[in-house]
Amino acid sequence: MPRNESSYTDESTGLNFSSDADFISSGKSGTIKTEDSDFGVKYIKPYKQLRYFPEGARNCYNLTVMQGTHYLIRAVFVYGNYDLKQRPKFDLYLGPNFWTTINLQDPWGGFYYRIWLEDGTVEEVIHMPKSNNLDICLVKTGTTTPFISSLELRPLRDDTYTTTTGSLKLISRWYFRKPSPTHESIIR
Repeated sequence: MPRNESSYTDESTGLNFSSDADFISSGKSGTIKTEDSDFGVKYIKPYKQLRYFPEGARNCYNLTVMQGTHYLIRAVFVYGNYDLKQRPKFDLYLGPNFWTTINLQDPWGGFYYRIWLEDGTVEEVIHMPKSNNLDICLVKTGTTTPFISSLELRPLRDDTYTTTTGSLKLISRWYFRKPSPTHESIIR
């Protein structure tokens, strides 16, 4: 969200979103140019805004976290032709460690199971920081400009995952349900 906007709670998700002004000093704000698709996709407010980084090779969000707590970290990238240029390709780092390559030039990125939005992608990892600070960095790897639409950080209960070190990267997600959203499905 732009620096001058107040935080708010999204009605559809119940999540609270706020400006990233307190977490990063570089980059510029942008707005996606296209939203409607052949599938009628409408993005929630935070996905319509983005921060892009035309300067610097490495731009990092500095987040205050609780050491030893597991966090679900979700990075959302909705291109929406915001710059009327070429779709980008860049790297994402979790602290000093490589997390993944964001490649919107190749819609499948070499993997059929990535979480794809109509015009972007989502990356998720469960991570337990070793200190009270955590950097999430976008690293320029070519001529295109790195950007991010939303960075979500959610603390998890201690008993959710039993790993004491390392991170768990989401590899695949499958959604199953009956045609009617009022009935829950059990897949066996």
